[in-house]
Amino acid sequence: MTFHFHAGARRDLKQSYSWYQKHSERAASEFLEEVSATLDKISNTPGHFHPVAKQSKARAVRVDRYPFNLIYLPSATNVIIIAVAHDKRRPDYWQRRID
Repeated sequence: MTFHFHAGARRDLKQSYSWYQKHSERAASEFLEEVSATLDKISNTPGHFHPVAKQSKARAVRVDRYPFNLIYLPSATNVIIIAVAHDKRRPDYWQRRID
């Protein structure tokens, strides 16, 4: 399974990592570890996680221990990460990335 990050998702990840890094190097490192573990979950069962909407192929999976979801579009051979979306900030801001 190959992962591709939308430019906006890369930006989301960098901004979130930077925020944690300003507060705690350990929290920032653990955040990246949890994101990596979440990517492993997606790789193992890309169709398992819930769709974000009835008419959408996009799916969401929670990042353990952090208030984030990875929003992604699965296909047979790869996964496009659309967003690293905070639970409480700007709901559905990432929708325009798939429209």
